[in-house]
Amino acid sequence: MKKIFTCMALAVGITSTLFAQVQRRVLVEQFTQASCGPCATTNPPFNALLDANETKVTQIKYQTSWPGVDPMNAHNPTQVATRVTYYNVGGVPDCAVGGNDYNGHPGSVTQATIDAAYNNVMSPMEVKVSHTVSNDTVFIHAVFTAVQAMTGTLKGHVVITERLIVFANAPGSNGEKEFHGVMKKMLPSDQGTSLGSSMNAGDSIVVDAFWKMANVYNTAEIGVVAFAQNDADKYVFQSEYSEPLPLALDAKAIDLAGLGYTCNTSVTPILTVENTGATTLTSIDYEYKVGNGAAVPQSWAGSLAPGATTTINIPTVTVANGKNTMSATIKNINGVIDPNTFGNTFSGNIYAFVNPSVMTPLVQGFTAVAMPADWTVDNPDNNQTWTRVSSNAYAAQGTGSTRIDFYNITAGGIDYLVSPKFDLSGLTAPIGLNFDMAHKGYSAQYIDQLDIMASSDCGTTWNLIWSKSGAQLATTTGFTTVAYAPVGADWKAQSINLDAYIGQANVLVAFKAISGFGNNLFIDNVNIAQGLSINENELNNSISISPNPSNNGLFTLNFDLEKSTVSEISVLDAQGKEVKNFELKRNLNGNFLLDLSNQAAGLYHVSLNVDGKFATKQVSIIK
Repeated sequence: MKKIFTCMALAVGITSTLFAQVQRRVLVEQFTQASCGPCATTNPPFNALLDANETKVTQIKYQTSWPGVDPMNAHNPTQVATRVTYYNVGGVPDCAVGGNDYNGHPGSVTQATIDAAYNNVMSPMEVKVSHTVSNDTVFIHAVFTAVQAMTGTLKGHVVITERLIVFANAPGSNGEKEFHGVMKKMLPSDQGTSLGSSMNAGDSIVVDAFWKMANVYNTAEIGVVAFAQNDADKYVFQSEYSEPLPLALDAKAIDLAGLGYTCNTSVTPILTVENTGATTLTSIDYEYKVGNGAAVPQSWAGSLAPGATTTINIPTVTVANGKNTMSATIKNINGVIDPNTFGNTFSGNIYAFVNPSVMTPLVQGFTAVAMPADWTVDNPDNNQTWTRVSSNAYAAQGTGSTRIDFYNITAGGIDYLVSPKFDLSGLTAPIGLNFDMAHKGYSAQYIDQLDIMASSDCGTTWNLIWSKSGAQLATTTGFTTVAYAPVGADWKAQSINLDAYIGQANVLVAFKAISGFGNNLFIDNVNIAQGLSINENELNNSISISPNPSNNGLFTLNFDLEKSTVSEISVLDAQGKEVKNFELKRNLNGNFLLDLSNQAAGLYHVSLNVDGKFATKQVSIIK
């Protein structure tokens, strides 16, 4: 459920006094999910708190099967479900500190919570655990020793975790890419090993187990947790952690530079490789691929010490207009297959604007059934982004608009909608970017933002030319907690001066959406033209068209212009291609019959040159 934090509390305590002899290390078990919106907000500060207390706590994260998609849960859903049932977890995020020291929302766990469970709290049990890795198998040795007499329903648990998993693209819908301490396997089962109902001081139980690794993202991040728990009250007496073991031979692709925006037909990428193993690397075999093209093998030779990085120049690649996906993948190191494939591939996008610049006016009403091919969607997190929607167009002017899905995009998500490259050379002031916008907030707590950027060097550098957020961004009053869709009165005209870019032939404009996890924003009727801007709308108000829509393509343009001359009327289709042009050279006070009867049904833009200023109207033909 959107923006509602689920919290549960279990009123369970320890009634007996323990006279322990060893320091207790506190177990923290968290229940989270890759498609849980509140989890994405809670996890970063919670992980930072646990990392800051790594000598005091041991952590395990259980990725649940709800509320949405989570591939980490899919790897072991049964054992996750066992711990969910054990703690009676009804929603995520949730956590248990020390078994029953604290149970509830992780956002309420503080340094004081951890200190209370750790400081001067001794344990009647000592736990030791170690592990080794041989090929694809993890071997575990755990020893549970009572340092004083104990009674209860005593269990010893051994849990294999993956310390850090980092995805290139969010695996669920909440935008999270980084996951800590993820449970991979509980051995010998999720029921643990019985330590009996009583143990005398000095009694030990040894658990030796092994696991053939499956669905591991990075074998270098495999560690083992062991903990002792009393099932009678869920109190965790002790926990211990066996750190991941370094690999003798390993390499990781950590960057692919030289991508991004370009007006060139070719780019020269640079791959950065890190030696993440314990052995000096003297050779690296890798391959690169652009789009759907074939993989191209390449080799590097040199000397790369453990922990060091090097850059590798990839041969120049040719790109097509629009979005080009490129990847580079490490295959062999020191003449053998890299035993750890995690992080071996790094990918990115090249956005190429190699087609000739579009001449102004540039108009876009988003009437086609898909996002216009010459408009570029840059979606860095590969999550929800700018899309063309078939409804919610501005007033009666067309059947579509573009939407940024702030309602579902996690706070901090950034997405770009970039115009075609357009030409402002040879033009004189004023030049304006005009568009219609509709937005309504979710609440005052969730602040969305829209920045508009402009570039005259094909995206190498960008200038901020307009920005609104929160209440300034809203075009209608109040808030709504359901996914927002505008009505006619919600739409507001916006205008931005582009005079600073006059004389430039390769100009780009980008709508940069910064999510506050608020509510949807819609854009329609984008118009880049010389002359009048929408905010200076006296001219537009002086011109009307009827009937609109028309079922035969005949329109009457009505003018209320005093001593003004309409020198030209240009008609463009929904893709911005001119289909009619009228050069008039006369005063048009009164009306003018616009005959588009030979045009197909659809949306058209009518641009009028009035004494060097431009007014743009939209008309619709229905047949």
